[in-house]
Amino acid sequence: MNTQKNRDLYPDIVKGIAVILMVVGHNIQYGAGQGGYNSDFLFYENPIFKWIYSFHMPLFMLISGYFLGVSTEHKSCVSIIKNRIGTILIPILSWSLLRFALTVLRELKTHTFTLVSLLEFFDTLIYFLWFLWAVLVCTAIVLVVRAFFGDHLIVYIMIVLFSLFCPDKYNFEYYAFMFPYFCVGYLWEKRKFFSRLRIQNNRNGRLLWGCLVIGHTIGILFYRTDYYIYTTGTFLFKNNLWIQLGIDLYRWLTGFLGSGAVLLGVYLAMPLVEKWQRYLYKASDFLRFLAMNSMGIYIVDAFLNRYILLKVTADIKISVFVIVVETIVVLAIIWGVIKILQRNNLLNKLFLGGR
Repeated sequence: MNTQKNRDLYPDIVKGIAVILMVVGHNIQYGAGQGGYNSDFLFYENPIFKWIYSFHMPLFMLISGYFLGVSTEHKSCVSIIKNRIGTILIPILSWSLLRFALTVLRELKTHTFTLVSLLEFFDTLIYFLWFLWAVLVCTAIVLVVRAFFGDHLIVYIMIVLFSLFCPDKYNFEYYAFMFPYFCVGYLWEKRKFFSRLRIQNNRNGRLLWGCLVIGHTIGILFYRTDYYIYTTGTFLFKNNLWIQLGIDLYRWLTGFLGSGAVLLGVYLAMPLVEKWQRYLYKASDFLRFLAMNSMGIYIVDAFLNRYILLKVTADIKISVFVIVVETIVVLAIIWGVIKILQRNNLLNKLFLGGR
């Protein structure tokens, strides 16, 4: 508990908000069952889903990149790599094996298992928890650039441009989409941009925040189904080069505007939050729990979505009320699962990275 209270509240609030948005977005996608809303991809047109998915993953990546920058100030590259293996790679392997085992058991039960089914493990390993792979890939690239090119900005720009020429296979499109956000978060910390921005003045800060909100709102108004990373990828030569480039740039810009609005909005609200913190300590502890266990929440939520939520909500019609109820129930279940795993050191290390 002391560890929680000694943490900086600002990043915890931002990350906690991002976690809640992630769960809400997944509930919109999976919480109306298989009666058409999920199977026919109707969730792409849901305005709440569209708003969340325009920036919540970029927000996570900005935060991840920022904290990598913090880590490089007092840790070596080798130490960071070891940490990433223990806290991210091992949980990826553990959860992927668990999901593969469930798949094998289902196929054995239905007498559909073949030796070819064993190859499904590699699909599960690569695609199931793609966001965690994106964090690992982005971390590895940044550490290489830091070690051999001194964090030269031109090198990062060249990598971003090169990524657009990589085919949309093996999650490359997701890595290409996430990398600019990770880099900006990392360089933001390394170059100390926060201290250079004159937004401590509430008037300047509110003005900038208003511009970000308006810009992001305009971006959402014109956001179409083919603007999602899942539907169009990033590869420039998949269809029309200029159309794809326009989609890539539009998607990146919208993500930056939305993420910036959240980051700055919380930053401007911090004096008020700190003033009322003793009355809001329950909410603070809740957001801290979400922030400290964001990876575990992401993974457990993925399991709940695919194995439970889709089935139990098969005949439910989506609504704001349903989404709110599902989010509360899902977060409560995830909290229980994480608490159980944390009680056993081995399970904690295997499935939660020892967090």
